Amino acid sequence: EYLDPCGLEATDDIIGGLVGDQVDRIGGLLERTLAAASIAGIGGEAEPLRLGTACSGTDAPALAMTLVQEQLRMRGRRTFGYEHLFSCENDPFKQAYLARNFDAVLYPDITKMSVKEPVDAFGALQPVPTFNLFVAGTSCKNFSTMRSRKRLMIEDK
Repeated sequence: EYLDPCGLEATDDIIGGLVGDQVDRIGGLLERTLAAASIAGIGGEAEPLRLGTACSGTDAPALAMTLVQEQLRMRGRRTFGYEHLFSCENDPFKQAYLARNFDAVLYPDITKMSVKEPVDAFGALQPVPTFNLFVAGTSCKNFSTMRSRKRLMIEDK
């Protein structure tokens, strides 16, 4: 069985439905995790999850957090405090996407975030915000070309 996109409208909530299904499946786990985090003081209004991403790409972690929040609210379940503080991406095309779609600080190079006075992708001095959740991606270029010789060599190692 496969998804046939014919006849679907742009407003159809395919992604929301998929995320909602996952929220339903792991609802108990989410509830226990949120309760434990609440006891620890993380994820509440006073101490929200403060996300920073590096090698951010399309910032899937930030998108996922937002979608999960929406689905929890729609189901009347407990949600969590969450802020997307910064992204770090060196690819100019991806930087443009991040700048257009997120309000978070955008850093151009992870190796320069640890300097005394880091600057954002636009050249402004931007100290790295305090975060408590950090997600770093990896380049998917080596894995995105199906059945290529290079991919086969990577998988064989």
